[in-house]
Amino acid sequence: MNIPSLPTDNLYKFLALSGLVICLYSFIFPMKNIGELELKSLDIKTQSEVLRIEIDYLKTDTITWAEKAKLDPEETVLIRKRTREAAIKAAELKGRMEQIEVLRKEVLFYWKLLRITYFLGTAISLAGFCLWYILVQRPNDILLRKQIKKEKT
Repeated sequence: MNIPSLPTDNLYKFLALSGLVICLYSFIFPMKNIGELELKSLDIKTQSEVLRIEIDYLKTDTITWAEKAKLDPEETVLIRKRTREAAIKAAELKGRMEQIEVLRKEVLFYWKLLRITYFLGTAISLAGFCLWYILVQRPNDILLRKQIKKEKT
């Protein structure tokens, strides 16, 4: 992709167009990243919910076995194994929740970035367009009108 270069023949024109580029970029970059982060967050939330359900089933099974009066040695080993699995799943769930929190903070950062860069780009663009019109374009128009009147007479 070949990106056209901004005009450098006039500082005000450059400011105006670079401000517009900043405004556009301030929307495209954060929105692209926010969308990706939202998808990751949904995936992690889904995985977390699956882990939570597995943990609940493991706890229910453990309680059922614990209520039995006599347990076979095999059942005791199985209970210990399932309890370890539940602890591992709980740790995984905690890690997933921390990932979601990191993603949430990242999304908030991109929203702040969007606001700041959009405001900055708009201010630069407006200043450039106003200065370009007042200091360059209007005097050129007046000069051109005078030349046209002069040629007509």
